[in-house]
Amino acid sequence: MGQPAHPAFGEQGEGGVGDEIGARGAGGAYGHGGRSPCRAAFDDRRPLDWLVSATITLGHAASEEQAAGRLSAASARDALRVSLLRVLGASS
Repeated sequence: MGQPAHPAFGEQGEGGVGDEIGARGAGGAYGHGGRSPCRAAFDDRRPLDWLVSATITLGHAASEEQAAGRLSAASARDALRVSLLRVLGASS
């Protein structure tokens, strides 16, 4: 059996940071196997390994802030979304 989810991410439907991410999983909100139709709008000059590590670290940070009560679930999701867009180099 796999490792349990980080408690602050919450299970699906509990309003945690994980709900926003889970909604876009395979075949999720985009209907393209989870890939955004705006894929080309992101900067691809950064190494993929670094982007993955930064994404995971930001997810944990948002989760930990929510678990500690310093951010509401909505604020944690928003902080994660805005931060990821900046890190991933999304164009406006």
